[in-house]
Amino acid sequence: MRASVKSLAFAACLALVATMLSVAPSMAEPSDAQKLELKAAVLDHIDAHSADGVYYFVDPESTTLRELSFVAMHPVVFERQDGTYALCADFRDGSGEMVLIDYYLRPMDGTLTVLTSVAGKRSILMQLGERFGL
Repeated sequence: MRASVKSLAFAACLALVATMLSVAPSMAEPSDAQKLELKAAVLDHIDAHSADGVYYFVDPESTTLRELSFVAMHPVVFERQDGTYALCADFRDGSGEMVLIDYYLRPMDGTLTVLTSVAGKRSILMQLGERFGL
């Protein structure tokens, strides 16, 4: 019974989040072709800031240099109302802790350019899943 209540609560939270995302005027999802181009631009950026499999990232909050290993790109890409795109990628640090990094890009002179990258927070969906043990 407890598991079904958790599943129902999680499903309700997912529906609420999906509704909030679908009506949010500030974000939209680009086409599959655009997603591929954007992800390739982020991967090029990651490669340009890596050496021997280590991605060097300065955390803007702490200004600490972090040495990370790339894990995967997230599937969702958002186009913001201001013409920038938001993408996320997962990394691991030296202790094995997962690190989420958000990338913000914009087309500039015909090239997709990473404007900034910030250490992200765990997504609301991941937080809900962990909270309800799903």
